[in-house]
Amino acid sequence: MIKSLFSGITALQANTQAMGAIGDNIANVGTTGFKSSRMDFANLLSQSVGGYTGQEVGSGVTVQKLSRDWTQGSIQATSNATDLAINGNGFFVVMDENGNEYYTRAGTFHFDKDGFLVDNNGYKVQGVDGDLQLTDTTGTTSISISSAGIITSFTTGSTAGTEVGTIALATFPCNWGLAAMDRNLYTTTDASGDAAVGAPGSAGKGVLSSYSLESSNVDLASEFGKMITTQRSFQAAAKVITASDEVLQQLLSIKR
Repeated sequence: MIKSLFSGITALQANTQAMGAIGDNIANVGTTGFKSSRMDFANLLSQSVGGYTGQEVGSGVTVQKLSRDWTQGSIQATSNATDLAINGNGFFVVMDENGNEYYTRAGTFHFDKDGFLVDNNGYKVQGVDGDLQLTDTTGTTSISISSAGIITSFTTGSTAGTEVGTIALATFPCNWGLAAMDRNLYTTTDASGDAAVGAPGSAGKGVLSSYSLESSNVDLASEFGKMITTQRSFQAAAKVITASDEVLQQLLSIKR
């Protein structure tokens, strides 16, 4: 097989995957707490054409890894006290009905009918000491959440608030090692290391902003630029395959 034909095929495959990442970024431009990603490429095994070092010709391209951009998105104001944004490092900790813990930057929370603070998936938001639950679900008139994550509830006829608990944040030795799940969730892997859970503002963790949500960090202008570049690269790779096919046809016609 002509080497250029194989190189062109690998370029088509790599750019198809890159376009998938770009499309995912653009689709999630309005997703709360979403972190954009990009495909990192690497050249394939080179082969020497002269029999010694310095005369290698590559064999195409492959996707080396998917890199996620962990820079913080802009903070948008809301009218809900339980909408929370993290200013700085860290993730909210949520737990499903089976006791599995997940991590998220999306702070769209609310109190359910049983008084538990939950996310939009119905998973319980974890505090420093476990679940966060209102003691009076019917008489609570308002909620306040401090930058340190302390939740205070106020009931009818009382000026003194009741402390519900402190929202926990988790940090990791390597955010890039986290595995992305659906519904704005992440889970740990060997590459991410174990979660260090604590109160906001402690041990390098960010602080919270109530009545706020973190927007997606997708830069649309940048994504459109990458989309055009990837599309042109795909077209060029297709041209390489076409040209290689024509060369093969010429070789076959010589035999005839």
